[in-house]
Parts: sequence; structure tokens; C-alpha cells
Amino acid sequence: MSNYVELYKRLSKFPGGASIFNIALARKSPYVSQLKPKVSALREGYAQVDVANRRAVHNHLGTVDSNALFTLSQLVMGLALETVIPKDRRWIPVGAELEYLKLAKSSVSAVCDCSRLDFYQDKLNIDVVVRDSNGEEVQKAIVKVHLSSK
Repeated sequence: MSNYVELYKRLSKFPGGASIFNIALARKSPYVSQLKPKVSALREGYAQVDVANRRAVHNHLGTVDSNALFTLSQLVMGLALETVIPKDRRWIPVGAELEYLKLAKSSVSAVCDCSRLDFYQDKLNIDVVVRDSNGEEVQKAIVKVHLSSK
């Protein structure tokens, strides 16, 4: 079990523990902190992260900005990947394919499942789906990562 999963499980047992985990996660990646992400599920190979519908993440149309959606996609992918990647491997993002399906007019939730990936190849394409509060898909992302030995 990864350190992230262990820490999340341990902290989530206590009042305010999940908030402490979310603050620590945001501090590890300062750029991401502007989203104020909330991890709502974390287990080996799987992560779900939510972002509230706030003015700070809006674009000129008053909807969640496409850059915020992509940043959320990268965050949830990285968190899910970190929970299962073997200790002798490392990764770095090298590209992405994005499809914006509709305007995000509400809070959003991103999900990534890395539980069935083969980590002993050079490249992976990792799927991420972002949904609005009605469960409708607002973005699909394929984040491309390069894998190598440490």
C-alpha cells in the first residue's frame, strides 16, 4: 500500500483528518492549491478528487475554466498512479489529449483508475473522466506518461 493511501486512511478516521490530507496534498503542489481539491476516494490505483464551483476557478463565461479541468485531471491521474507504481519505477507526463464535452456549470469530480496498468513499458496512456454534479461528463482526458527505472 502506498504512503498516500495509508496516510489518507489513517487521517480520514479522525474529525478534520481528510481536510488535513487535502491541505498537505495542495501544499505538495502549490499550483494545484488554487483549485482547493478535495480527495473523496483514494485506494490502490484509484483516486477521485472534487473541486467546488467557485469564482476562483471560473472563466469569463462563469463556468469552470478548461485549465482548471485539465489541472484537476493531472492531479487525479498523478495521485492514482503514485498509489500503484512500483518503487523501482518513475514517471513524468509527456502529453495529453483533451476533449471538452460540455460547459462545467457546477462543482466537478475527476476519477482515474490505474489499477490494471502494465508499469514495465516505456509509455502509458491514462484515462481520466471529469463529471459535473449531475454525473454528466464534462471532460475526457488521456494523459500520456513516460516510465523509466529509477
